[in-house]
Amino acid sequence: MSVDGKTGNFKIFVAGPYHAGKTTLVHLLDKKAQSVERVMPDGTTSTIVFDLGHVWWDQGNNIYTDEEIKTNPCNVFRVVLMGSPGQIHMSPVREATSQGAKGVLFIIDSTAPGQIGHAIAIYEEVKSFLGKDVPMVVVANKQDLSNAMKAEALKNLMKIDSVRFTEGSALTGQGVKEALLELLKIMKEKGCLDF
Repeated sequence: MSVDGKTGNFKIFVAGPYHAGKTTLVHLLDKKAQSVERVMPDGTTSTIVFDLGHVWWDQGNNIYTDEEIKTNPCNVFRVVLMGSPGQIHMSPVREATSQGAKGVLFIIDSTAPGQIGHAIAIYEEVKSFLGKDVPMVVVANKQDLSNAMKAEALKNLMKIDSVRFTEGSALTGQGVKEALLELLKIMKEKGCLDF
């Protein structure tokens, strides 16, 4: 059913370790995204509940913002982006915010190889919440920095062969839309979406 060219919505869960860039990524894709955060003792800001944004997808190679969709009426789906906190003790929040997600964008800080154990733990946790076959794309974030590890090196460290790894920068936008489109393509191919 279509209402003004829009045909429903589905959720993508944005997960990963603490300070990997999940909030930055959600806000890059949706400038009007909302986050529930608090200022930490060191002056940094940390998501403590969730990040919430959305984009529009035309089932092809195009993602639109609210502003773009107003000038380009077409049959689109609303893609809800639900980000989660990455601290280990926030597992109950991740479990609650992951429910109903059709796919996962998993964000890793490619400049922090010491986080790999934490990343693997959250990766396994997400699989336990959403099922071992949940469509997922891992984004090796912070590729704009000179000490960033490449996606293939992170994939080898994590010892995960069944998931697509990409490179990107939530700060500059490099590779972010492409990673989301890759995930949407995988979800469509697996029949995870109700069209």
